[in-house]
Amino acid sequence: MAAKSISRRDILKSLTMGVMSSSVLRVIPLQAAEYAHHMVATEKAATTAGTYAPKFFPAQQYKTLQTLCQAIIPADSDSGGAMEAGAPEFIAQGPPGRRRRGDVR
Repeated sequence: MAAKSISRRDILKSLTMGVMSSSVLRVIPLQAAEYAHHMVATEKAATTAGTYAPKFFPAQQYKTLQTLCQAIIPADSDSGGAMEAGAPEFIAQGPPGRRRRGDVR
């Protein structure tokens, strides 16, 4: 059986498609994160205390989430950690399409 040869053109096409698909996958989560951060900032601005009220977790579970985020990605001398990045607020938005805490069926 003769082996099929692969041309340089085929290799370049494959590499180009791989780069294009990975850049698209990076943009989608970025847009979702920007939207979530905008929602959180809007909510914080609307309250007098400037705090975020979690939508998915009860208060005690949200505090646990904050502690876990801080432990997993702590701030260091060069940059902020998960708390500064808004990770707890992003996670506390809950999975899309799921019932939120307090929703009525």
